[in-house]
Amino acid sequence: MNATTIETGSKAAGATERVRLFFVDHLRVALTMLVVVHHVSVIYGANTLFYYVEPPAKDSLAYLRLLVFELINQEYFLGFFFLLSGYFTPGSFERKGPEAFFEDR
Repeated sequence: MNATTIETGSKAAGATERVRLFFVDHLRVALTMLVVVHHVSVIYGANTLFYYVEPPAKDSLAYLRLLVFELINQEYFLGFFFLLSGYFTPGSFERKGPEAFFEDR
Protein backbone atom coordinates (compact mmCIF):
# COMPACT_ATOMS: atom_id res chain seq x y z
CA MET A 1 0.00 0.00 0.00
CA ASN A 2 1.14 3.53 -0.62
CA ALA A 3 2.98 5.37 2.15
CA THR A 4 0.40 8.17 2.14
CA THR A 5 -2.41 6.19 3.70
CA ILE A 6 -3.31 5.94 7.34
CA GLU A 7 -5.58 3.57 9.17
CA THR A 8 -8.39 4.73 11.39
CA GLY A 9 -10.55 2.53 13.52
CA SER A 10 -14.23 2.32 12.61
CA LYS A 11 -17.21 1.44 14.77
CA ALA A 12 -17.44 -2.11 13.43
CA ALA A 13 -15.37 -4.62 15.36
CA GLY A 14 -12.02 -5.26 13.71
CA ALA A 15 -12.74 -3.14 10.62
CA THR A 16 -10.28 -0.49 9.53
CA GLU A 17 -10.71 2.31 7.04
CA ARG A 18 -7.84 3.73 4.99
CA VAL A 19 -7.84 7.45 4.45
CA ARG A 20 -5.78 8.91 1.62
CA LEU A 21 -3.90 12.10 2.41
CA PHE A 22 -4.04 13.87 -0.94
CA PHE A 23 -2.15 16.93 0.26
CA VAL A 24 0.89 14.70 0.86
CA ASP A 25 0.68 13.42 -2.72
CA HIS A 26 0.50 16.99 -3.99
CA LEU A 27 3.42 17.98 -1.78
CA ARG A 28 5.52 15.11 -3.12
CA VAL A 29 4.71 16.10 -6.72
CA ALA A 30 5.58 19.74 -6.01
CA LEU A 31 8.88 18.74 -4.37
CA THR A 32 9.73 16.46 -7.30
CA MET A 33 9.09 19.29 -9.74
CA LEU A 34 11.26 21.53 -7.58
CA VAL A 35 14.11 19.02 -7.83
CA VAL A 36 13.84 19.06 -11.64
CA VAL A 37 13.82 22.87 -11.74
CA HIS A 38 16.74 22.93 -9.33
CA HIS A 39 18.86 20.73 -11.58
CA VAL A 40 17.98 22.83 -14.61
CA SER A 41 19.10 25.92 -12.71
CA VAL A 42 22.39 24.16 -11.90
CA ILE A 43 23.01 23.75 -15.63
CA TYR A 44 22.06 27.26 -16.70
CA GLY A 45 22.93 29.20 -13.58
CA ALA A 46 25.77 28.54 -11.24
CA ASN A 47 27.96 26.45 -13.58
CA THR A 48 28.89 24.06 -10.81
CA LEU A 49 30.31 20.61 -11.42
CA PHE A 50 27.68 18.67 -13.31
CA TYR A 51 27.79 16.21 -16.18
CA TYR A 52 26.66 18.93 -18.61
CA VAL A 53 27.97 22.51 -18.47
CA GLU A 54 26.41 25.34 -20.42
CA PRO A 55 28.51 28.39 -21.35
CA PRO A 56 28.34 31.04 -18.60
CA ALA A 57 25.48 33.51 -18.78
CA LYS A 58 26.34 37.09 -19.64
CA ASP A 59 23.53 38.45 -17.48
CA SER A 60 24.89 38.71 -13.94
CA LEU A 61 21.44 39.38 -12.42
CA ALA A 62 20.06 36.13 -13.87
CA TYR A 63 23.15 34.29 -12.61
CA LEU A 64 22.68 35.75 -9.13
CA ARG A 65 18.97 34.86 -9.04
CA LEU A 66 19.61 31.26 -10.08
CA LEU A 67 22.42 30.95 -7.58
CA VAL A 68 20.23 32.21 -4.72
CA PHE A 69 17.43 29.88 -5.87
CA GLU A 70 19.81 26.90 -5.77
CA LEU A 71 21.24 27.76 -2.38
CA ILE A 72 17.82 28.17 -0.78
CA ASN A 73 16.53 24.93 -2.32
CA GLN A 74 19.55 22.93 -1.21
CA GLU A 75 18.78 23.87 2.37
CA TYR A 76 15.47 22.07 2.60
CA PHE A 77 14.06 20.04 -0.30
CA LEU A 78 15.95 16.78 0.24
CA GLY A 79 15.37 17.02 3.97
CA PHE A 80 11.67 17.54 3.29
CA PHE A 81 11.53 14.22 1.40
CA PHE A 82 13.20 12.48 4.35
CA LEU A 83 10.76 14.16 6.75
CA LEU A 84 7.78 12.87 4.78
CA SER A 85 9.10 9.33 4.57
CA GLY A 86 10.04 9.33 8.24
CA TYR A 87 6.57 10.52 9.20
CA PHE A 88 4.90 7.52 7.55
CA THR A 89 7.49 4.88 8.49
CA PRO A 90 6.15 4.00 12.00
CA GLY A 91 2.61 3.40 10.73
CA SER A 92 3.87 1.23 7.90
CA PHE A 93 6.10 -0.72 10.29
CA GLU A 94 3.23 -1.35 12.72
CA ARG A 95 0.81 -2.33 9.96
CA LYS A 96 3.14 -4.73 8.13
CA GLY A 97 5.29 -6.02 10.94
CA PRO A 98 9.09 -6.11 10.94
CA GLU A 99 9.56 -8.95 8.47
CA ALA A 100 7.28 -7.64 5.72
CA PHE A 101 8.44 -4.06 6.30
CA PHE A 102 12.12 -4.87 5.78
CA GLU A 103 11.31 -7.15 2.86
CA ASP A 104 9.61 -4.21 1.11
CA ARG A 105 12.63 -2.01 1.73
